[in-house]
Amino acid sequence: MRSPAIALVLESVVGGSPTQVYILAEKIKHFCEDHNIKIYCFANRSALSHSYLLLSIGNKVYADKFTLVGGFGTPTSHLSLYNFFNTNKIRIQSFKSSENALGNRISWSKDPKDVDYQLIKSTANILDKKCLELIERFRPNKFDTNKYSKEIDNGHIWTGEQAKEIGLVDELGSYESVLYREFPRAIFHDLTKKSQVERYWDIFRRFVKIATLSGLPFLIALFIFKVIIKWSLIMYVYFSAKKGKKKVPKEVEESIQKS
Repeated sequence: MRSPAIALVLESVVGGSPTQVYILAEKIKHFCEDHNIKIYCFANRSALSHSYLLLSIGNKVYADKFTLVGGFGTPTSHLSLYNFFNTNKIRIQSFKSSENALGNRISWSKDPKDVDYQLIKSTANILDKKCLELIERFRPNKFDTNKYSKEIDNGHIWTGEQAKEIGLVDELGSYESVLYREFPRAIFHDLTKKSQVERYWDIFRRFVKIATLSGLPFLIALFIFKVIIKWSLIMYVYFSAKKGKKKVPKEVEESIQKS
C-alpha cells in the first residue's frame, strides 16, 4: 500500500552544511513528486539556519507557537595552529601548484595575518544567497526575502507565531496533532527507528561475538537459535497476512513452499 504522505520532523540549531542540506532536500522532493506523495514538514523546537531550507520543501509547513525559526546564515570557522607550531618549534612544509590555491590561502599552519579571511566570508555570503533563492523557489509568493532582508542579514530568529505571520510557515501545530487529524486511519511508521527484524539481527550479532569466545558448542546453539528466529518471523508474517486477508509477500510464500 502506497504511503499517502511523508512527514519530516526537524530540530536543528546549527543547520548543517548547506550543500548536504540541499542534496537531501532535492532527493526527498524529487522522490515525492515522482510518486505523487505530499510532504508535511514540522519544526519541532527549532529550525534554524540552513535546516529551514529542508523545512521549506513541504507542501505544508508547520511549527509550534514557541518554535524558533530563522537565524539564516552560514556558520564558518577557521582553525589556526600557527602559534602552537612556533612554540613547539614545529616546521610545516607544504607545496601547492599555485599560491592562490584555496588550501594555501586559508591554511591552518599559516600566520593568521596571512590567512585570506575575506575569501571565507565571501564564500559564506554566496552560499547564503543561494539558499535564500532556493527558499523562494520552494515557497513561491509566501516568504518575501527582499522585504525582510535586514532581519535576514542580522540573523533574526522568529517564534512560530511570528513565522506564520510573515510566511515562513503555513500553520501552527505539532506533528502528532496534525497527522492524526489529517490521516485518522493511517498507520505511522517512524523511519528513524529500527524495525523488529533489525533488532533481532542486533541480538544475533551479539551472540556471534560471544560465540567467537566460547567455542564450537555455543556456535551450534547459536545456529539453532538463528533458525528458530528466522522461521518464527516467516510464519508470523505468513499467518498475519492470511488472517488479515492480505497478499502474502512473495519471499515468504517461496520460503514456505521450499520447506
